[in-house]
Amino acid sequence: MAKIKKQKLKILDPGPGHRNNIEDHGSIVIQKATAESHKIRLGLMKPEEKSLTDKEVLLAEQYVIHGDYHRAGMAAGYAKMNARVSAMRNLKRPHVRAYVEKLRKERAKRCRVTSDQVIEELMKIGFSNICDIISWNANKKEITLRSYDSIPDSVKACIQEISESPGPRGRGKVIKLKLYDKPQALTQIGRHLGMFTDKVQHGGEVDVKNLFEHLAKLDRGV
Repeated sequence: MAKIKKQKLKILDPGPGHRNNIEDHGSIVIQKATAESHKIRLGLMKPEEKSLTDKEVLLAEQYVIHGDYHRAGMAAGYAKMNARVSAMRNLKRPHVRAYVEKLRKERAKRCRVTSDQVIEELMKIGFSNICDIISWNANKKEITLRSYDSIPDSVKACIQEISESPGPRGRGKVIKLKLYDKPQALTQIGRHLGMFTDKVQHGGEVDVKNLFEHLAKLDRGV
């Protein structure tokens, strides 16, 4: 049996010059951050103008991509146990928040998407009516889908799923129709239009009552 020769791993020292470069770089970063903090305290610099660290840049970019605190925190290198909390805390800092908004605007510009377009799509879902898709005969107790051509494009955009399967014992067919979440769309519309302000209670509930009261008034023509 062949003998396995053990080898010792050698850790190479970068040398005094390289060590000094690393130390100098870290010192410059610290000095710059201290100087900027001093300027902010004196009112010579706005908090959102503060320089971003590499970690903060990565955190902001990952949050814009995924929209998830935990996932962005993990990608930025925070400990798994505290990734969500650390990400939320750092994303609230003015200079990080400003960078996030900048990234979002750049993405919207690239995609040519406006807030009005987003609201229009949400309105299709929020104010959808299933009667525009199906029809039923009360006497025969039958429910049928309307023809594809008779359904407006704005209504088609509300359909999340539509499928057909054999009925019980192979008789007839069962049609499954599912629309996108209407209450969620209405809530997002209400937040965008400022119809109500989220009030988080100790029990963790969010008050969306004002939105639905407003919609009820619209239905009554008030």
